[in-house]
Amino acid sequence: MAAERTGTEGAGLRSVLPRGRRIHLLGIGGSGQASLAAYLLQRGDQVSGCDLKDGALLARLRRRGATIEIGHDAGHGTRPLDLLVHTAAVAADHPEVAAAAARGVPVMKYARCLAEETRGRQCIAVAGTHGKTTTTTLLTEMLAASGLDPSAVIGGFPAAWMLPGRAGRGPHFVVEACEYDRSFHQFSPQVALVTNVEPDHLDFFGTAEKVVEAFVEFTRRVVPGGVAVVHESAAALLPAVAGRSRLVVGAAAGCDARLLAAPSVRGAGRGRLLLPGAIELALEPVVPGDHVLIDAALAAAAAVALGAEPRAIERAVRDFRGVRRRLEPLLSRGGVRFVSDYAHHPTEIRAVREALRARDPGARLLVVFQPHQASRTRDFRPEFARELAGFDEVVIPNIFSVRECAIGVERETEALVAAIAAEGRAPLRASGLAGVFPALEGVARPGDVVVLMGAGDIDDLAEELRADRAEAAVA
Repeated sequence: MAAERTGTEGAGLRSVLPRGRRIHLLGIGGSGQASLAAYLLQRGDQVSGCDLKDGALLARLRRRGATIEIGHDAGHGTRPLDLLVHTAAVAADHPEVAAAAARGVPVMKYARCLAEETRGRQCIAVAGTHGKTTTTTLLTEMLAASGLDPSAVIGGFPAAWMLPGRAGRGPHFVVEACEYDRSFHQFSPQVALVTNVEPDHLDFFGTAEKVVEAFVEFTRRVVPGGVAVVHESAAALLPAVAGRSRLVVGAAAGCDARLLAAPSVRGAGRGRLLLPGAIELALEPVVPGDHVLIDAALAAAAAVALGAEPRAIERAVRDFRGVRRRLEPLLSRGGVRFVSDYAHHPTEIRAVREALRARDPGARLLVVFQPHQASRTRDFRPEFARELAGFDEVVIPNIFSVRECAIGVERETEALVAAIAAEGRAPLRASGLAGVFPALEGVARPGDVVVLMGAGDIDDLAEELRADRAEAAVA
């Protein structure tokens, strides 16, 4: 079914919310909260925040005017505030939350706050088990390249952006919509994208069926007259909704927007996207991975529906430089090339491995994988083991967990190590993050590619390498 164009080029800023609000972000260093902070600063609000540790991202936000303190304190909630925003992981009895609530300060979860920010705008919400951040970034850059000047809040840091969020003056507001805690049900999008649907966050949902039910409800929340852009892998799980268009994107002949793949170039996918209305787009990303080509196709289909110009879309795909922690090149040290990636699900691990094998077919591929949450590690242990065993060397530090007991974390870490060994690839066991680089010294050699992988604080190691790269650039 052809998707109607929903954009209005040249429309001004339509936010119904005032500027200059005093907003405190609890956990401002998290990817979503940092992006929200960047957006709020650019639209003219007064932003404060706190987090447990400092870093380069918080330094950027400070330079743009944010007041940020390290550590949590109930006193943060007693200051003059118009709103306190926290993540879904923060309990209602957290001292800062409780202090603010006691003073009558409105308190909102991140997703609710973000949904409120989209009121009066055309909300475009990007959901899916994998690929949300890349797809959201690509779509935002396509709209920007067409002169539509969108706003965006993203669960990551686009490599080409000065800040991880964007406050534009156009009518469109692009958001990354996470399924955890059913957060994406806060949105009523004009356009909803679903990149894929797989079991994940089973500590919250319990079963794969509950995950699918949550995505079905997400697509039902598309406003009348809106459109759901869905990858073919999820189309059978997500029925069409009366009064809303549906655009299925994929390689099959029956897809509404058909992606015809061509031979890749240095691991980067190539293809043509055939859209309703005899529109044809050449998609030529430089970021490696067939999954990036699929993300680009989904974003392009939505961008056309929103009024973006086809040639501007093609240009945005060619110019796309990726997102930090998504196949992010760091530096070479001793002839060993380091890459950072956020993958923390078996499907994502496979996509990263295949992309790097295609880009560097002659290189040995090493992975340092920090599992994320003992429950996820337990739920997907056989799949994790199979995908990790496909690397040439594997280093495993302890599971990153903030809400599980230390005994369970240690037990599940050791169980994963044993499962990988049973697949024929005996891992090296690192003694925490401090033991990672020493462990690599014994196995890495010139010409190797090392992936620092995971959704936890393994990025601290990547940050060390980013700092080394910056120092080398000015030396």
